[in-house]
Amino acid sequence: MPSPTKIAALFVATDFSPPADAAVRWAARRARALGARVILYHGVGAPPAPVPGSALDVTTGGPEWNAAQRALDDLARTLRQQDIAVDTDLHVDLGCTTILARARAFDADLIVAGTRGQSRLRRSILGSTAARLVRESDIPVVILPPKANEPEHPVDRVLVPTDFAGDVQRTVDVVGALLGPATAQTDLTLMHVHPGEYQPASPWAAPLVLAPRSPETTEAVQRLEMVGNQLAHRMRSIDTVACGGDPARAIDREAQLLGADLIAIAHGGNGLTRLMRTSIAEKILAAAPCPVLAIRKAPARRALAETSPSERRPHDGLTTSAG
Repeated sequence: MPSPTKIAALFVATDFSPPADAAVRWAARRARALGARVILYHGVGAPPAPVPGSALDVTTGGPEWNAAQRALDDLARTLRQQDIAVDTDLHVDLGCTTILARARAFDADLIVAGTRGQSRLRRSILGSTAARLVRESDIPVVILPPKANEPEHPVDRVLVPTDFAGDVQRTVDVVGALLGPATAQTDLTLMHVHPGEYQPASPWAAPLVLAPRSPETTEAVQRLEMVGNQLAHRMRSIDTVACGGDPARAIDREAQLLGADLIAIAHGGNGLTRLMRTSIAEKILAAAPCPVLAIRKAPARRALAETSPSERRPHDGLTTSAG
C-alpha cells in the first residue's frame, strides 16, 4: 500500500476498556491537529455457532447491540464537542479480520488500537488483536502498548529503527503524514541494532568508560548518518543510534531513554524474513513506553545510503529491497 500523503481518516477500534480509551484519546489529539475525522468502531461478539449461510448481523437489535450503540454515540458526542468530525461503526465482531475490512470500507489512512498486555505465553498461544493487526494490516497501524505514556504535548520525538532494507523513506513519509506541518518541529532518531551485546549509544545512557566501537557499529553509524543527511530537510533534528543486542529490547530501552513519543517501524517481507521482522515489531509492543506505529514494508528499490558498499550495483547505484 502506498504511503499516505495526508491522513484524513483515523479508524479507532474500541471495546470501551481503559486501553481502548487511551487509544481514542490519542487518535482524537492527532485528528484535531490534522483536521481529520475519526471513525469509532466497536465489534459486538459473534454468535458462537452461527447458522451456515446466515447474515453476519444476526445479533443486531439485541440488548448487547443497543448498549454498544449507546456507548459509541456517547463517545462520539464527546469528541464532537472537541470539534472533531466523527463517524461510528458497529459490526458483528470477527476480530482482526472485521477491523481490517471495516477500516478499508471507510478508506481509513490509519488504524489506532490499544492492547490489554496479555502475558507473553498467552499471546504466543492465542495471539492478540493488536499483534494480528501489526502482522496483517496493509494500512499503517498505531498500537498503544500497556506501558505507553500519554503525553499531552505534541509528538515531537520519534524513534525510527531500521534494518537498512529500504524502509526508512516510507516510514518517514507515514510519520510526516501523521504529524502534518509539525514534522518540521520533530526530532528524529534513526536506530540500527545488530547482533551482539546491547550497549546504549545515547550520551546519558553511556557508562563512564566506553568500550571501543565494534566494526558493525561503526559501519551502521556511517550508514545511518548517510540516511539522516537525506532526511535532514524534513525534521528539526536527526540523531543516530547504533548498537548490538536483541532488537526489540534495545529499541524499547532506547525509546525510554530518549523519552520518545512514538516508535515508527516498518516490517514485513516474504517468507522467513517477514516472520522475523514482524516478530520484532510485535515484541516491541510488550514493553514499549510509547505508541508504536507499524508500517507494512512495501517491495521497493532502496536508496543508495541504505545499502552497504558491498550491496551497491555499479550500473545504477541502487539495489532491490531484500524481503
